[in-house]
Amino acid sequence: DSMFALNLAHLLFTKAQTPIEKKEALSGVRDILLDHITLVETGYELEKYIGILYPNSPAFLSALSSEFDFFKSIDANPSLKLNQSEKLMEEGHFPDVAKFWLGQLTQKDNPRANYLYAKYFDGNLKFYSGFLRSAAKQGIPEAQIALADIHAKKGTAVGYRFAYFWYLKAAQNGTDVKEQLNLLKEKLSKNDISIIEGEVLNKDSTYQ
Repeated sequence: DSMFALNLAHLLFTKAQTPIEKKEALSGVRDILLDHITLVETGYELEKYIGILYPNSPAFLSALSSEFDFFKSIDANPSLKLNQSEKLMEEGHFPDVAKFWLGQLTQKDNPRANYLYAKYFDGNLKFYSGFLRSAAKQGIPEAQIALADIHAKKGTAVGYRFAYFWYLKAAQNGTDVKEQLNLLKEKLSKNDISIIEGEVLNKDSTYQ
């Protein structure tokens, strides 16, 4: 329980007699605060919230100032927020926090955030493909491949056409998808291939 962990850190800090003991009391406190970020939403609100919880512990709040600054810096820097979200996803830690931060970034139509956020909706094709499409249209090759895979698995003529289009877009971005393209060429007519290859070069393509 994050609240218990925070109270324990506070208790150990107030009982500490030396700087080393105080530092040890705050060990892992960032992880504890991460558990609160989805509740309060911003670093500023986190600082305000903790201040309300411990109004008579100015030394404790002061010791946490660098942590509050860390969360505020994430709020102010979309790139840092994206990097921290990816890090949490890779480590498998605090999935709710990563999802929360990525959700904030998708509201600003961040391309890579759209791609990463889509992973949280893998079981919901409508939302999954929607966020993938947003990322794919903005040039994220991983999203273009994932979207192409979805269309290819439909096993229909229309699906193959869309799949071919998105694999070509991924190839434009330097991704090796020769095998996928060759397989689809066997399922498409020469006319389809010619038209789709032309659409890939068209910025206003209706395929997007």
